[in-house]
Amino acid sequence: MSNLKNNLISHSSVFLEKILIQIFFPLLMLTLWGKDNFNLWIFLFAIPSFLSMFQISISLPARNEMAILYKNKKFKSLNDVYQNSIFILLINIFIILAIFTLYIFYNFNNPIIYENINVILIILISSLISLYCKGPLYLALTYKGSYKIYNYFDIIFNVAVAILVPISFYFTKNFKDVFYVLLVLSVLKLLIIYFLIEDHNIKKFLNLKYLNKKQLKKIIKYSLGFNFEQIALLIKGPGLIFLMGMSNNLALVGLITTLRTMFLYFPHRAYGILFNTFLIEIIRFYKNNKYEKKFKSYYVKGLLLILISLLLFFLFSYFFGIYIYEFWLRGEFTTSTELIILIVLDTIFLIFGKFLTLPLQTINKFNYIGFFDMIVNLSIYILLFYLRIFDDIILVFKVILIGSLINLVLRTITYFYFLKKLKLFQFINIS
Repeated sequence: MSNLKNNLISHSSVFLEKILIQIFFPLLMLTLWGKDNFNLWIFLFAIPSFLSMFQISISLPARNEMAILYKNKKFKSLNDVYQNSIFILLINIFIILAIFTLYIFYNFNNPIIYENINVILIILISSLISLYCKGPLYLALTYKGSYKIYNYFDIIFNVAVAILVPISFYFTKNFKDVFYVLLVLSVLKLLIIYFLIEDHNIKKFLNLKYLNKKQLKKIIKYSLGFNFEQIALLIKGPGLIFLMGMSNNLALVGLITTLRTMFLYFPHRAYGILFNTFLIEIIRFYKNNKYEKKFKSYYVKGLLLILISLLLFFLFSYFFGIYIYEFWLRGEFTTSTELIILIVLDTIFLIFGKFLTLPLQTINKFNYIGFFDMIVNLSIYILLFYLRIFDDIILVFKVILIGSLINLVLRTITYFYFLKKLKLFQFINIS
């Protein structure tokens, strides 16, 4: 079986696991914990997630660079990239801890914060462990082009969390104690993945002798666009939930989270199967700072497939979305077709924009696109903060949708500008 098929199967398995967890996990939590504990769980996890906007995301650009070096048999440079990536991540973890400490200090008078400080600390530690697993350990297991081992182990861990955490509440009878179960599972995940790494091309533990200032600057430069895009997603996701919670709109947290789970998270994960597989495959078309002409049909057919499937997704959501959503949660939350469609259109703009600019992301030429993405989303977030219109959730998502449309237009213009400037695609007529 080809590597392409293996990656498609493993990514599809991850997607199926995510669907099952996102369907049954909220339902199980609502049943065992009640709506109040469920809303609190979501809000508490939004705090470290939102603070992770200060994370320097280097995994994808570093993996792209390592994959290119591996195919060109430059193993010394490959290990240099890996070692310097570990160093950047460890420095970043200390920065996040410092920012988190400041945040807790200035918000300790908030009842939700000081009553749950131990739980928040446990969530932070678990989140940082997950961050490390998605950093150096992810690089070590995927740079050769196969996601198989990493994906299947990730499935096992996520299923264990989805089952053991909600059920542990039944035995402990204490909402806060279930977070210790999460912490134990996170530590086990870290240790097991370390044992899975057996690779003579890299040193899996940090060795300071490999640190290189030039290499550090190169990795950080490549990662800027990806970090800007990640910050934009955090602002739009956990940032919005965080803003709702801090604006005393905790009742909306569960509704918006479950709506986005179905109409943003599910489709985004589904398209992630193609995105992640396509990303690693098209590296083989990149030679001598150009994409080969045979990449033309590969890319254009992919975009057409995305457009057709997004149209079908819109139609399905319009006619059946509200019924499926209310059936899923057994009427715990009620919504409207208008709100669903606003979220669906936001999702469509996001997915199409990501696929359109994929050729630049693959070769780490993504900084300006990611920067505009971040600026637009940050502007919308600040606007919502000052307008304080969370009592009218329809208006909130209309504002978000306008921002997404502006972002897509800017992304498209910037993308074609750089195609022409870098002369990557000689077969595309963009004049």
